[in-house]
Amino acid sequence: MAFPKAVFRRLWLKIQREELEKAEVDLIVSCPFCEFVVTPLAEASVFKCGKESCRLCTRKSHIPTRCSEVPLDKEVQIRTFLEDKWTEAVTRTCFSCKKSFIKTRGCNKMTCTCGASMCYICSQLISGYEHFDVLDGKCDLMRDESDINREWVRKHVESAKRALAAKLKQSIPQGKPVMSSSQFARKNFSSSSI
Repeated sequence: MAFPKAVFRRLWLKIQREELEKAEVDLIVSCPFCEFVVTPLAEASVFKCGKESCRLCTRKSHIPTRCSEVPLDKEVQIRTFLEDKWTEAVTRTCFSCKKSFIKTRGCNKMTCTCGASMCYICSQLISGYEHFDVLDGKCDLMRDESDINREWVRKHVESAKRALAAKLKQSIPQGKPVMSSSQFARKNFSSSSI
């Protein structure tokens, strides 16, 4: 039984690729769109296998544009937007020197390298420990940062989802069906998928 030419070619490329992987040959790069494998030239950043792709970012060839200048698809834009909002949620900024930091452990009185102190929970300027008195309705000195961050992330991501839904609705031409803001807000963007 003879294989059709196209099937034989794909099968042969797959066998070659598997053999090269077993041999652990260094400097072998594979095309993200097919079974094509090549020992690349240092100056060549594009595969020439019928579907040109960039070796650096694994997207379709975008020469002469740099990888960083290529517009991202909608899914990547959404993920990046939400990741940025997640980062904003767990990052605090010193009111004095504007340095950013993330708390990983310890009490909630944050003292910056510039000497300024602030509360990690409410980001208020503080001078001592008087700010921390749970019985008096103030912030908790030893509250776990994972609980605090979870609240901040939830608030920031919910806000980001609403803003993103509004932004996407504006970018879609009139007459096309679009997901409502409330439908988009119900989508599950958990911190594990961000």
